[in-house]
Amino acid sequence: MRGYGTWLRLGIGALVVAGLVAVYAAGLDQALSPEAVRDRLLEAGLWGPVIFCAFYALGELVAFPSAIFVIVAGMTWGIEQALVVAWIGSVISATLVFLVARYVARDWVQVRMPPWMNWIDRWIERRAIVGVALLRLVAFLAPWTHVVLAVSRVGIRDYVLGTAIGVIPGLVALVWLGEQALDSMTELPAWVWLIIPLLLSLIHI
Repeated sequence: MRGYGTWLRLGIGALVVAGLVAVYAAGLDQALSPEAVRDRLLEAGLWGPVIFCAFYALGELVAFPSAIFVIVAGMTWGIEQALVVAWIGSVISATLVFLVARYVARDWVQVRMPPWMNWIDRWIERRAIVGVALLRLVAFLAPWTHVVLAVSRVGIRDYVLGTAIGVIPGLVALVWLGEQALDSMTELPAWVWLIIPLLLSLIHI
């Protein structure tokens, strides 16, 4: 498992680096800056939150750090609206990954799960909604939490409700951070903004 995890990190890291090189080669780095992303979401009007949630869901499927999306929400909308949009996006994204891991890739996931994760399954089973909420409170939307919960015996209803409750404190903190960080983030070079997801991706996997 350790070797598999190392190769997975290296593989994703190589893909992200290749993507960054392609972005610079195409001159798109400024288009992906925080200010540019914010402007495009606002220009989309009512479709902005829909587009945000769609990209959030796709990002969660490939283990892109959820914190980035929540911070972007905080940068784009006021705290109240950002919280609602990020909350909806988080629940939809987490549920999508749960369904894929449980009904499409369950066997593949189970073979690759380390033994220490089995105790989480037993712990969650006894606590249902409260167990899921506590796991989200501690680990937020880390990719491994989706996998563990997907192969556990927790039901979809308990998963969704526990996730919806447990992510709220993390969302509040990240949305506030996004709103406070907008001015300072836009002053950074575009390559710094692009490299942050790479570092978070390697940490989260």
